[in-house]
Amino acid sequence: GTYYIRVFGYNGANSATCYTITATATPVAQGCQSTYDVSSNGTATGAATIPFNTDIKGLVSPSGDNDYYKFVVTSGGTATVTLTTLPADYELAVYSSNGTTQLASSTNGSTTSETITRTYTAGTYYARVWGYNNANNASSCYTLKVQLGTASRNEIAGNEVAILKMSPNPTSNILNVSLLGASVSKRAVVQVLDARGTIVMEQSMKRNTQAIDVSKLSVGTYVLRINNGSSTITSKFVKQ
Repeated sequence: GTYYIRVFGYNGANSATCYTITATATPVAQGCQSTYDVSSNGTATGAATIPFNTDIKGLVSPSGDNDYYKFVVTSGGTATVTLTTLPADYELAVYSSNGTTQLASSTNGSTTSETITRTYTAGTYYARVWGYNNANNASSCYTLKVQLGTASRNEIAGNEVAILKMSPNPTSNILNVSLLGASVSKRAVVQVLDARGTIVMEQSMKRNTQAIDVSKLSVGTYVLRINNGSSTITSKFVKQ
């Protein structure tokens, strides 16, 4: 942003001699986590749908944090889930579509990478990352990847790959939401979740571009989630 510095003499003080003013700025480090590590992903219900064959960066923080990620397989086959660049002793597990039935896990200990390779039928799955014995790190990210083998993918429906755009962001009243690259199903729903993962707004999505009135929300960061029938896509926005 833009800021101003004011210089003035106390009690009318002045002088014909020049003063010197110096301003320095220190860049603020940005978080290493990706947009998929959303505040609502402490449970499977709030998990963001991640793309395949892509490095997903995330943080396990604070102590006791759980990170869930959702991926959708449309044609059965093999896939490998890896968890690397570990700053602490993190664990990895894969769950079925209900988000609670564990299908496989990798718990190597220390900072050794975790790997799960298995055969998947068509369906929705969740990857969970957490710290053993509450291990955590607030600044160093892990890297999660779901690498396709013989399985095939689907981010939204059919062979569509969706992009969610929102503007203006931040916003104080109206948030314009656009779902690009995918058709909107008859069951499509737009949800807004707060920092605790609680749904605070919900409405049907009738078209690919829709205006949402968020004026009654408290100031803060929220997650907008579009449930398009068989899968979801999420992104963050700021309410001013």
